[in-house]
Amino acid sequence: MENIDRLSNLLHLPADVYFVSTVRDVFDEYFAERGAFPMAHCGASMMRYEAPEWFAEVIYLPSDGPRYSPRVELGVIPEPFVDPRRNRIDVLHTTPIDSDLQTYNLTWRYTNSHEARHAFVRDYDVVYRSVFERCFTTTNTSGKTIAGIGSAMERRDPAAQ
Repeated sequence: MENIDRLSNLLHLPADVYFVSTVRDVFDEYFAERGAFPMAHCGASMMRYEAPEWFAEVIYLPSDGPRYSPRVELGVIPEPFVDPRRNRIDVLHTTPIDSDLQTYNLTWRYTNSHEARHAFVRDYDVVYRSVFERCFTTTNTSGKTIAGIGSAMERRDPAAQ
């Protein structure tokens, strides 16, 4: 992993070269301890972990480049809605409204594997662990939260189905 870090920093490699290996280095052990494992063939811009009743996705949006934002989303299995956007919660939206964390995705940005590792470790340490433990201690609560958000979106935009 250290060689990829050095190489991407020197050559300014695109995120699809280092993203998955960086995310796996930061999150694999944590999710494995909770019964979630990496899913194959997720593509270069997403790493999905699944447990029997929930999933987590760590993603980047190519359109954000060259300064990418760390993004982590949580959801329940089975996914209750046809529209996949309604089946997950970005952890950003679980932070307190009056907190500086409401804009962490804009301030913890990265342009190479070293910065990506730093952004995801910080995301994991500061935001993700507390959100995960709060939201996924009981899957039923999580499912109700995601279903509630999905229903609210449907009421605002019936075409989003």
